Amino acid sequence: MRKIAALLIVVLLLMASSPAFADGTETQLIRLNSTLPATIDNSTYTISGKVEAGTSVEVKLNNEDIYKPQIGLLGFFYTQIENLKLGNNTVEITARKGDLVQVIKGLITRNNSDVKKSIETLEIPGLKEAISISFK
Repeated sequence: MRKIAALLIVVLLLMASSPAFADGTETQLIRLNSTLPATIDNSTYTISGKVEAGTSVEVKLNNEDIYKPQIGLLGFFYTQIENLKLGNNTVEITARKGDLVQVIKGLITRNNSDVKKSIETLEIPGLKEAISISFK
């Protein structure tokens, strides 16, 4: 009998610590496919993920609204963030469903290597023909 009582106590402790029995304060509305924080070399980055049906999504870049899609039945969302500034860019993804709200904040750091490459490979058509040097 003691073994059964001990087993019952262990099972109850496991159930009490399980996330399935949590108080609901941690809501998982967004399943993000993109990696945040991210370090990139170009001026665009893609944010994508999935939310539950009936959930609204809002994406902000540096505190400016850039994306408020209508979510379909499957719950997928996708946006390409363009014109990222050099250095740190703050992204905030907010999902709302009724009284439930989940916010994911992340950082996208844009390196300056693409600017450096653009300058190194800069070619001006006709420049070589326009310059002529002659010695007398």
